[in-house]
Amino acid sequence: MQNHTLPWLFVLLTMGLLPSVHADEQKPETSAAAAGMRAYVDPATGKLVSQPVTAEQQRQATASDPAFSQDSSDLRVVQMPDGSTMMDLQGRFQQATVAAKQADGSLSTYCNDADHRSLGQHQHEAAGTAQPTPATTREQR
Repeated sequence: MQNHTLPWLFVLLTMGLLPSVHADEQKPETSAAAAGMRAYVDPATGKLVSQPVTAEQQRQATASDPAFSQDSSDLRVVQMPDGSTMMDLQGRFQQATVAAKQADGSLSTYCNDADHRSLGQHQHEAAGTAQPTPATTREQR
């Protein structure tokens, strides 16, 4: 009498391993505009630049990006149990910042989003130096 257990054991083990063999081949889903940095290559110099140079780069840069949307019409304020309020911005109200290396080797940063693009290179008050305006009523918080 032949032992048929060994082939069945092999089949069961192989079936159990199949999902793990292909698990690392699946690519995670990412959106076209995932969080991160955006840089452009100047075709004339081959250097990375902060502003679009080619027509294609300009088209992509001026395309409406929902991450930079300032529309709050469908957002709602939620009152938390401790009395504080919260609003889920749903990935909107993002800010873009450019870091530029200066001639002396230092770095300067400036906004480069749709609202600030017309201002060009500019500075904001350093973090921690601006004095907050206290809220006087619950609605202002």
